[in-house]
Amino acid sequence: MNKILPFNGKVLILIIIGLFLVDWGLNRYLDWRLLEKQDWRVNNPDLGSIRVVLDRLPRAPGLVVVCLGDSEMYGSSTPADRTIPAYLARSLREKFPGQKITVINLGIKGLKPAEAYFLVRQLKKMPVDILVYNISRGWFAEKGGVRFQDVLRLPGNAEAARNLGIKVAETSREEQLGEKVAAVWSFYRYRQVVARDFLHLSDLVQGTAERSQAPQQWQQKQQQQAGQGRPWQEKKEVLLKGAGGQLASLNLTTANLEWRLYLELLREWENAGRPALVYATPANMELLKQKYKIDVQRWEKEKQQILAAARRHNCRSLDYSQLIESKWFTDEIHLMAEGNRKVAEQLAQELASLPAARAMDLLASRKRER
Repeated sequence: MNKILPFNGKVLILIIIGLFLVDWGLNRYLDWRLLEKQDWRVNNPDLGSIRVVLDRLPRAPGLVVVCLGDSEMYGSSTPADRTIPAYLARSLREKFPGQKITVINLGIKGLKPAEAYFLVRQLKKMPVDILVYNISRGWFAEKGGVRFQDVLRLPGNAEAARNLGIKVAETSREEQLGEKVAAVWSFYRYRQVVARDFLHLSDLVQGTAERSQAPQQWQQKQQQQAGQGRPWQEKKEVLLKGAGGQLASLNLTTANLEWRLYLELLREWENAGRPALVYATPANMELLKQKYKIDVQRWEKEKQQILAAARRHNCRSLDYSQLIESKWFTDEIHLMAEGNRKVAEQLAQELASLPAARAMDLLASRKRER
C-alpha cells in the first residue's frame, strides 16, 4: 500500500501540471487569435463562445473597436480573415501605421437587436473605444424575443430582462456549480468552443445523425453549404424559388420588443459616452426586386426611421443599404469577400474622422516629429 500511494501522488501532480499547461495553452492561443491575429469570430451564441471575447476585451491593447452585428458582420459567406472586421483592422493599420489597433468581431449569426442589447450592456463596462453595429431591417418584421438565452446569463442581464418583462429561466444547482468551476478552470469555461471549434465534435455527431436519419436532407444541406460563398447569379434558380410575395412591412413601434430593445441598445451606448457607427446592412436590390414585390417608398421610409433613431442617440448613422454592387452578393444580404472589403474601407474612413481616432493620429504625428 505504501508503495502504491507515492506513485499515485506523482500521477496526481502530473495530472495537475498537465491541466495547468492545457489551460495556459488554450488561453495563449485564444489571446493570439483574438488580440494579435484578430481573425477570431463567435461561431455559436453559447456562453463559452461569447466569454472568449468578453474575457479578453479588458486586455485589448491600443484603440479598441468592437464590431457587433448579425451574420453580415460575422461573415457567413467568407473565411474568418475576409470578414468586414478583418478587413477593417487592416485598413485602420494602413491609416495609422505604427499604432496599436484592436478590432474585435462580435458578429453572431442570427443576432437580433434583442440579443445585441444585452451584449451592449456588457460592452459598456469595458474599455471599448468605438462600437460598430450593422442593423438589418428584417429583424423588425419578426415578433420580438430573445432566442439566444445564454446572453441573459451574463452579469446583470437576467435582472434587466425581467424588468423588461422577458421570461428568464431559473438557474439550476448544476449550473451554479458549473459557474464556480468555470471561474477557475478555462478549459471548462470554454468547453463549447473546445468541443466545436477545435475537436469539431458537434459537427461530427450532428452530421452522423442527419446522414443516417434523413440522407436526402443531409445531402441538400451539404450542397447548400458548399455553394454558400458563390455569387448569387450562379444560384439564381434556387434563390428565386417561391418568388412573388410581398416584402413584409416593419413594426417600428414600442409594441415590438425588437424595436424597443434596439432603442435601449442605442440609449445604453449613448450613456457610455463613446462613439458608435450604426450602418444599414447592404442589400442586393437586384435580387430582392426579382424575388419580392417591394414598396420602395415604404422601404426608404422605414430605413430612414431606423437610422434616425441612431442619430437621436448621438450615434453616427450610415446608409450602406445600396453601397455594394449586386455582383458582390451571395444572396439577398450576404457579401462575398470583395463586398466585405468595400464596406470595411468605408467604415475605416468614417472611423478615422472620429475624435478617438483623430487623437491617436495626432499622437502618432508628435512621435514622428520627435
